[in-house]
Amino acid sequence: MDRQTETIHGVILSARPKIHDERGWFLPALNEHDSRSSWVLQNISRSHPGTLRGLHYQDPFPQSKFLVLLEGTLQDIIADFRPDSPTYRQFAVYDLDARAQNQLFIPMGCAHGFLVTGSESALVSYLADAPYRPDAEKTLFWNHPDWNFPWLNPNPILSPKDQGPTPSDDPSA
Repeated sequence: MDRQTETIHGVILSARPKIHDERGWFLPALNEHDSRSSWVLQNISRSHPGTLRGLHYQDPFPQSKFLVLLEGTLQDIIADFRPDSPTYRQFAVYDLDARAQNQLFIPMGCAHGFLVTGSESALVSYLADAPYRPDAEKTLFWNHPDWNFPWLNPNPILSPKDQGPTPSDDPSA
């Protein structure tokens, strides 16, 4: 497995080889040597080309996440909101491609979002180490002028909650 710590402190980008045979392929995405947390939640999403989800995080009750891209391509952005982190208030961009078996470990206290960049839908699975708490969910506005995120699509498909947070939801307001 290729494993590389990335620009944001604690984020790990990794790749595992798929095992191919006449039935298809098998991907051993996570094992006991990788586990940083006790996972309690798995989310799976399929997103159409041009869809942007995020940037989401929980405060209080933060979550670590382990993301595996199963199909498609993504531009993934992680923003660090941990005051004690050496990369506090910085962000990093990751270009993920399912053909490269890309995986990301996202530490708690970081906001996370992704844009589907290819012409096909993206299938994403991610584990979280804490339950989803609607009362703690926060969204960092995807094109917040103070952050100047370099999204590849200036007019993405967005959910109503991702169109823009209220000032009380925006940690940069």
